[in-house]
Amino acid sequence: MKNSILSKSIGNNIREARKKKNWNCAGLGKTIGVSKGCVSDWENGKVDINVSRLQQIAVSLGTDISCLFSSERNSSTEELHNIISLENIVIKNTETINELSSQIKNLNNKSNKITSLQKAITTNTKTINNLVAQIKKC
Repeated sequence: MKNSILSKSIGNNIREARKKKNWNCAGLGKTIGVSKGCVSDWENGKVDINVSRLQQIAVSLGTDISCLFSSERNSSTEELHNIISLENIVIKNTETINELSSQIKNLNNKSNKITSLQKAITTNTKTINNLVAQIKKC
C-alpha cells in the first residue's frame, strides 16, 4: 500500500479528520500510542497502515473507519459526525452543570447554616446585654 493512491487517499482523510478536531500529529499519535512522525508518514502515504490501527485512528478521531477509505466525504456521514460531536459536548456540559449545581446546593446549605448561627449569636448577644443590664440595676 506504500505510496499507492489508496494509501495517499487514506492519509489525506486521516489528516482532514485530525485537523477537524484541531489536533496536530503529536496529539493524534499520543491517543493511539505512536509518534507524530508515524502519523505524518501515514498521512503522506509513506507507510502502510493495518486495519486494526485504522480502527484505532477512526475511534480517536470520532469517525467511522469507512470515512478513512472514502475518496469523497459523504455529507450524511459528516452530518452524523457533527451530531455525535455535538452530543458529546452536550453530555460534557450537562455533567459540568450537574456538578456546579451540586456545588451551589452545598454552598447554599453552608450559607443557611451561617445565617442560623448569626441569628443565634444575635439572640445570645441580646440576652447577654439584658442580663448585664439587670446585673447593673442590682
